[in-house]
Amino acid sequence: MIDVEPSARTSAAKLTNALCPCSSSTGGDDAGTARALDEVPAQSRRCPLALRLLPVALVLLLFTAFAGPTVASAAVQFLVDRSVLTVTALHVAPSESDIGDFGSGDPGSAGPLDVSISRSDLTVAIQTTGELRLWLLPVACTVERMDLSVAHASGGAAPVGSFQALSPLAVGFGGRVPLHLRGALEVANLTALHELSARIITAPELSLSVAGSVTVRAWPGLLFEGITLAKQFRLRGMGGLAARTTALHLSESYPGSEVTLEAEVEAQNPSSFELTPLGEIAFAVQTAAGSQFAAVATDGLVSMRQGALSYTLRGPILSPPEDVHEFERLSADYAAGRTSDVHAVFTSIGGVPLYSVALQGVALDAKLPGRLLHFFRDVGMHVDVNAAAIHSLAGLAGDHAHGYVGDHSHGLIEKDPTPLAELEETVYIGQLSNPLNITTTVLAVEVNVTYLGTAVGRVSVPEVSPPLVLGPFESRRSRAFPLLLKAPAATLSRMMADLLKDGEIEVGLYSALDLTFGPDRVRLPYVEELITVALENKGLAGSAAAMQLVDKLAGGQVSSSLGTTVTELGEAGQTVGETLDTTVGTLNSTLSTAASTVASTVEDALTDVGDILGDVFGGLTLSHGRGHAQAGPPQAQQSSKHSR
Repeated sequence: MIDVEPSARTSAAKLTNALCPCSSSTGGDDAGTARALDEVPAQSRRCPLALRLLPVALVLLLFTAFAGPTVASAAVQFLVDRSVLTVTALHVAPSESDIGDFGSGDPGSAGPLDVSISRSDLTVAIQTTGELRLWLLPVACTVERMDLSVAHASGGAAPVGSFQALSPLAVGFGGRVPLHLRGALEVANLTALHELSARIITAPELSLSVAGSVTVRAWPGLLFEGITLAKQFRLRGMGGLAARTTALHLSESYPGSEVTLEAEVEAQNPSSFELTPLGEIAFAVQTAAGSQFAAVATDGLVSMRQGALSYTLRGPILSPPEDVHEFERLSADYAAGRTSDVHAVFTSIGGVPLYSVALQGVALDAKLPGRLLHFFRDVGMHVDVNAAAIHSLAGLAGDHAHGYVGDHSHGLIEKDPTPLAELEETVYIGQLSNPLNITTTVLAVEVNVTYLGTAVGRVSVPEVSPPLVLGPFESRRSRAFPLLLKAPAATLSRMMADLLKDGEIEVGLYSALDLTFGPDRVRLPYVEELITVALENKGLAGSAAAMQLVDKLAGGQVSSSLGTTVTELGEAGQTVGETLDTTVGTLNSTLSTAASTVASTVEDALTDVGDILGDVFGGLTLSHGRGHAQAGPPQAQQSSKHSR
């Protein structure tokens, strides 16, 4: 590298301004340089390029000959320092032949490589897309050679390796130069590569720095070697790829064999990076706490291109998982329909050893959506109405039974002050279902029962003998399980009365099922927050025997209520009868009076009509000559009126 003295740099700046008077320095910073470069196209119209090519070239030759190469190199260095480099995409592949046309589709596989990291394995091909902005140049130029170190632009980060361009970069007369640069990156520091790769995969944004020397050739045949280049540029990272599972399947070769997990995964690569071809990627799947429970790999060769990605992952669930309790918690969330956070950790990249070294141990955050599973259906309870224990509930509840039975809205059950009572009944889980597509065996059942939010009983079968085997998606009627009810007496009285009266109640079941999962035994917490329990005794609900027991459990309130209702109905009937008698008498009297009034009125009207007709016919005379009737004299009519 040529050491340029300050006086030479000043002369170079003057030379640059003389060669391109339409451009001027803006202070040397990248922002000022970018603003100056944005103004270049408008200014260049004042200096037609064709008119100045020959004289500028002659001036450059004479200046180089008489002023010396040091000042000329300083002028080139001045222009390089004020250039602006923007990178929009970096396409990385194991070899140049795997790059193909940038963005043209999935490239072919590079073929298997040795697992050991050889020198050839440490080199990857890179194609860079972006833009290089330069001041307008007096002559056409080409960057003949690049030898640059590449590093993550953070404080003290070690260089990853060195980059060499595989072909010259023609920059012409400067201005905005599209950048399509092929090159090879030879990795020198695997630790730095791993740290940079982790940033690329997980960070939304990162910066890279390049530093080294370039060789510039200027027309006509001038060569400037040892020009230093030091630039930083920002790139978009993958941001964790936003992976999520869209479908999950379990399978087995035969009952009790290893369980295979298959997941459909969607992801997004919004970054500036493309990695192709990756081959087969293997992951260790971990719970949020970091314990591994599965080992999966992509189904076939994959690439990590920009935009939407979709993969199929398949592999065994570990037997046993690293942390059985963590796996049981994850399974419980899945069975309850809750989404869980999991980690997918890169373990190997098949076919590309350098990728394996770069990505090994990098963790992706992913979402595992739950699926609401139902193991219990059609739960029934058998009640022995002749058992002494159930008849003794009323005595234990005492006066407190009032207000607890039959009214589900007052909430007093949580403050039940009555003594504890025990009652043993039999419960049937009508259909015990296997919602999974693998064979499972029910080994133990633990169920806590709640009624209106209060714990009232427990089913405990530490060993189901013989074990209940359920094939994939199979449902079978369960055996009878003993249910020990233990709760305040008034609470139990209310629950049993509601069951006997209505034939069903709603309870909560908080269960733990010991199941076989492949060759392992796991405990699956399972919750049914609200499930209907029907009275198993056929025809008992609402029967006379049931209602007598309900009346007793309610402390005689049912009979008392019925008696009061009948009395009230009798009194109401008597009142209605008396009201009807009074109404009928009043109606008869009214009708009689109305009839008399109507008869008198009709009689008077008929008398008046008769008088009028007599007067009319009495005043008529017949005239045969004229052929019409003629009224009598007006005097006669007047006297007739007065007589009336």
